[in-house]
Amino acid sequence: MMRPRRGPSIRSGDFGEILVPDYVEYVLKYWVPRSRYDRKDVRNESTKGSDILGFKFVNPGATSPRDVLLIVEGKTQLAGKKAKDILQQAIRDSAKDEIRKGDSLNALKQRLIDRGKLKDAEKVSRFQSPEDNPYVSRFGAAAVFSSELLDTTVLQASDTTAHPHKDQLSLVVITGPKLMELVNTLYEVAANEA
Repeated sequence: MMRPRRGPSIRSGDFGEILVPDYVEYVLKYWVPRSRYDRKDVRNESTKGSDILGFKFVNPGATSPRDVLLIVEGKTQLAGKKAKDILQQAIRDSAKDEIRKGDSLNALKQRLIDRGKLKDAEKVSRFQSPEDNPYVSRFGAAAVFSSELLDTTVLQASDTTAHPHKDQLSLVVITGPKLMELVNTLYEVAANEA
């Protein structure tokens, strides 16, 4: 039986970077293009830039100042002895997303062009010039915990006051039992399918 080569923190982080976009897409109903792993330069490290970009169009095929760009930073903790302040870390990293937005949008658009998805690239382009085509910006900070590590005292200590867009910031906590066991099983199955 082949063993997954990535360490628990990398597997955990990768799992969170799949789960949170699914939440944004299927629960919040945003369009979330999946391209962050197309060019993962360092295998055991997260891709640089904003974690999740979600898009919502009022009228598909036309621009509206009510179109929404949602940028979410996600952190994951599925193992350990006690909860870390990963929601606070996500809030802190989310504060940098306004600065990283241009690079993240451009990288996403380029990956879509490379895949031949030109219509999707055009949709992303719509958000690259807010002066010419205004839209609504929203931000998110997400924490994914295995239930065994969930500590409401640590969560309640999270502070958004220093976030430059705290009025447009949403917080999300996703939890479930024995998530690290699930992730390890998924990696085992994937390694054995290869």
